[in-house]
Amino acid sequence: MVHVDIGDDGKKNNDVAAEYETPLNKGVPVLAILGPDGKVLYSQQNGEWESARSMDPDDVVTFLEKWKP
Repeated sequence: MVHVDIGDDGKKNNDVAAEYETPLNKGVPVLAILGPDGKVLYSQQNGEWESARSMDPDDVVTFLEKWKP
């Protein structure tokens, strides 16, 4: 897991967000899952993780387990 600082105004490191296909204008936090080769396997597109702070931790773990090698 890597935290990317987007700054208080959401404009910092936009190049990183674009590289991993995570649209910041749909809400934060955003999530991208990369394969061992660095290619994007999953990236949120519609703000699916915007409410992550209030999600049940077990639901988050269940989702992430799907991508485990």
